[in-house]
Amino acid sequence: MKVYDLNKKTEPQHVFVICYDPNQKLWYHETDVEEDVLPDGTVWNEDTRSWQSGYLGDGEYLDGVEDCAIALHNALAFLNEQVQA
Repeated sequence: MKVYDLNKKTEPQHVFVICYDPNQKLWYHETDVEEDVLPDGTVWNEDTRSWQSGYLGDGEYLDGVEDCAIALHNALAFLNEQVQA
């Protein structure tokens, strides 16, 4: 059973689909699958219990989106380095 602090706002969860291509020996971010599976967006907001896009429009993004994109890029680079080793 989960116990929540109702006074604490939860941070949105960013969900990514990553795939591995054994022919190219490459890990990559699969945005087409994300759009098909999560058409409302890839950010889960526990407070509203809904999916939303990280892009808000007019060049504005949800807090943390840039940090998550950098972390994903770094994680994929690490995985691809391991495959090549």
